[in-house]
Amino acid sequence: MHHATKKALISKYSDLLAAGATLNELRTALDNEEKVESKEDAEDIIASLEAPDAPEKGTFTVAPGKSFRDVNDYGKVWEAGDDVAHFSESRLEGLIEAGLVKKGK
Repeated sequence: MHHATKKALISKYSDLLAAGATLNELRTALDNEEKVESKEDAEDIIASLEAPDAPEKGTFTVAPGKSFRDVNDYGKVWEAGDDVAHFSESRLEGLIEAGLVKKGK
């Protein structure tokens, strides 16, 4: 599984976990996810969600009044308040320096 796909799925399913979903419910949801190609991929995502050092959803958001286009999908626009915690550390650093992303909820 591509690392960007994994990060996006971790971000997506962290909401379910935060809402109180059980690990079995997460496994079922991941089994039905088209982007998850194998049980090993699903378990890798579950392990990342369980890890105490997994990035928190909402830690990095697009700054108020700002927006920018996705580096890989020019049709995608990231708007003020959007969660971008799944971006790579180097990407986040560049966006913070440019004033487009802020740390914190």
